[in-house]
Amino acid sequence: MTDLYDVLNVSRSAPQEVIDSAYLALRRSTPEDSDARERLEAAYTILGNATRRAEYDAAALPLSRPGRRTATPCPMSRRSPRRMRPL
Repeated sequence: MTDLYDVLNVSRSAPQEVIDSAYLALRRSTPEDSDARERLEAAYTILGNATRRAEYDAAALPLSRPGRRTATPCPMSRRSPRRMRPL
């Protein structure tokens, strides 16, 4: 599942005015009959409403993406997490 904030190209802490203006700018530049337009409309349906946005943010609290492992150092290892390569 795609993060709705990524669809609108805004940060999670963006105020409502920024979300509105980003939606309008992307809507003008996206063809009406494309899949991108449908994703854009779906994202704005949720993020454009304060109540739905709060529910979405509450459901997405763990912010970890499925399939990605976080770098946690082994207690016996001297390598720092920054040097670990992603899998």
